[in-house]
Amino acid sequence: MDKVTQQKTIYPNKTRKYLLPCLREYGEVFINKINNVFKVAVGIGDIIVDLSTSGYERHIFILIDTTIATKFFLNFIEWIRVQPMYEEDYVYDNIQKSSFHMVVLKFPEKYYDSFETFKKGKYSEMFNKETITKFFVNHPEAQAVFIKDHNYKIKFTRKLNVFLNNVNEIDRVKPEEWEGEVDFPPTDETEKFNHHLKK
Repeated sequence: MDKVTQQKTIYPNKTRKYLLPCLREYGEVFINKINNVFKVAVGIGDIIVDLSTSGYERHIFILIDTTIATKFFLNFIEWIRVQPMYEEDYVYDNIQKSSFHMVVLKFPEKYYDSFETFKKGKYSEMFNKETITKFFVNHPEAQAVFIKDHNYKIKFTRKLNVFLNNVNEIDRVKPEEWEGEVDFPPTDETEKFNHHLKK
């Protein structure tokens, strides 16, 4: 996540894919407000904040580009600061030049266990069927991972074999034999901001 501010595109990671939709729990007004800002990246921590405080254990860090839809950003930041899910916000990166702003929100308490399960990479244990339907109806790929969909298992074992450099047929992991999760576990490098500053 160290290069997220060097581009004007959305940074795709596991926090965005498997946790961000849970913020729908905060209701329609929240969803409308947050959908109006440009979310460059989301994560489960920022090393700078973790080093200066006791750290936020169950929070979502949302990096917003304030130059895109500035009016909506100003409206959102004024509104979110008085909401119960708000924790803090700060200018991200160079305080004098940055157009990026970080907003730290509490993850819905109801899903704390899911948050911890996510960190372990146990995606199929994160949610029950009702919750998957409630939050992930527009996220078919996430749903496939949660339920260990057979077709997605084929796709994942291909990736796994490339990752493991299994070039010989005998070494290859076969979809029908794979019992594990169908996505790689999250890493600090991809899910925490300023990871490069970690000692």
